[in-house]
Amino acid sequence: MLPGKNILLIAPSYHGYQDFLRSALEKLGASVVLLDNKAFKYDPLNKGTHWLEAQFCKKNKYIRSQIYPISKKKFDACLFINLFSFHPSIVENLRKVNPSIKCILYIWDNIRGYQWKPFFKYFDDIVTFDRIEAKELGIKYLPNFYLDIPVMPIEKDRFDLHFVGSLQAHRLTILERIAATYQAERKNFFFYLHAPPIYNKFRNNTLVYMVASLFPNKFKGYKRKYNIQKGRMDHALIHRSPIELATTVQTMAQSYCVIDLPYPSQTGSTHRVVQALALGKKVLTTNRSVIHDSFYHPDWIKVITGSVEDIDWIWIYSEHNHRPDVNALRIDNWLLQLFSSVR
Repeated sequence: MLPGKNILLIAPSYHGYQDFLRSALEKLGASVVLLDNKAFKYDPLNKGTHWLEAQFCKKNKYIRSQIYPISKKKFDACLFINLFSFHPSIVENLRKVNPSIKCILYIWDNIRGYQWKPFFKYFDDIVTFDRIEAKELGIKYLPNFYLDIPVMPIEKDRFDLHFVGSLQAHRLTILERIAATYQAERKNFFFYLHAPPIYNKFRNNTLVYMVASLFPNKFKGYKRKYNIQKGRMDHALIHRSPIELATTVQTMAQSYCVIDLPYPSQTGSTHRVVQALALGKKVLTTNRSVIHDSFYHPDWIKVITGSVEDIDWIWIYSEHNHRPDVNALRIDNWLLQLFSSVR
C-alpha cells in the first residue's frame, strides 16, 4: 500500500490508461498529480527524425509551461511512463525539494526507436515491458499490466475472434483476409480499428500521396490508409472515434480468442495479451517473442507463423483446466511492484 504518499505520475494520454493508473494509485492510498507525457512527432530524440522537422517540435515549450512548475513541488515518488516529455531538470528539481524521492521509469514501448538511454542515470529504477531489451540494456523486466474492470456475466461467447486497436496498414490487411476467409463459415468477429486524426503532416500530405501514386510498390498500403484517414474512403472495420476501454474489455470477455497484431518491430507483449489471459481467453499473436514471456503457455497463446487464414479453430475452442497466473500483473499489484522501494 502507499498510504499518504505524494506521487507525481507523468504518463502518456493513451486510450485512458493514464486515468486507470491514477485511480489505482489513489485506491492504494496515494495522492496523485497526473501530467500528460506528451509525445512529439518531430522530437530530436526520436531516431530517424530529420533535423529540419525537429525545428518544428514544441516539446521544450510544453515542458517549461506544463511540467517544470510542478517539478518544484514536494513528492515522495515520481513515475514516468516513457520519456516523451522529459528533461533532466525535472528530476533535478524534484530531488532539490526532496533528496530521498524515488524516481521510477517504466517503458511500455520498444526503446530502439528512441534515444532515451542517456537519461537512465536520472532514475532509481528503470523497468521495461520487453524481456529482450531488459537483458540487452541491463534493466528490470515487468510485463504490461491488465485492468481490473468488472464485466457483465455472459452465458455464451458471442464472438469467435476479437481485435481492437489503432489503424495500421498491416492490421487492416490481416483482419480483412480473416473476415473474408471465414465469412462463409458464419464466424462472428469483433474487429474495431480506430483511425485517429492525421498525426504526421509532413508524411501525410498531397505531395507524398502523389509520389506514392507513382511508386506503389515502394509505398504499399500508403494510398489506402491516406484516403481512409482523409475521410475519402469508408470501411466496415474502421471507425473515427476510439472505443472506451471498458467496452473493449467487455467485448473481449465475450470472445473465444483475442488477436494480437503489434507493430512488426515490437518484441514486448501488449496490454491486449495480458488482458486477454486475465479474462481466460486464448491469444493469437504475430509477436514471436511472446514465447519468452513469463506468462506464455502453448495452450493459451499461439504464434501465427504461417498464413493468417489457416486458423486452428479446434485449438481456439478447446478447454483447459489450468490458466496462466497473471494476478501479479493486475494494475494494483503491478504498481506495488514498481513502487516497492518507496517507504
